[in-house]
Amino acid sequence: MEIALVDRTVGVPKEVLESVPAKLETLHRHDHFLERAEVRFLEHNNPRIERKEQCDVTVYGKGHVVRATAYGHDAMTALDIVVNKLVHAVDKTFKPVDKTIRKAVHRQRIR
Repeated sequence: MEIALVDRTVGVPKEVLESVPAKLETLHRHDHFLERAEVRFLEHNNPRIERKEQCDVTVYGKGHVVRATAYGHDAMTALDIVVNKLVHAVDKTFKPVDKTIRKAVHRQRIR
């Protein structure tokens, strides 16, 4: 999977940028579907916002686009939260559909 990093803040530590590929390895179950990932780090300068660091991850693959956003006190926290959200979203997107459940739901809609 190809990973593109975009840092729109002045100071995301190198440890965070180096840990992104390792964090995205949790998506290895769906690696045959996933082609490319974009990771963006933003920082909000509003003093009223408590969690200023924002991390956006967009994953492209085989006709699907899965996107997740999270906020944290620092970039690593935001990255951890967004990876957890992304794992759930990718599992939900690429989960095989059971035909018996689909038929049961279809029958309920018809009645």
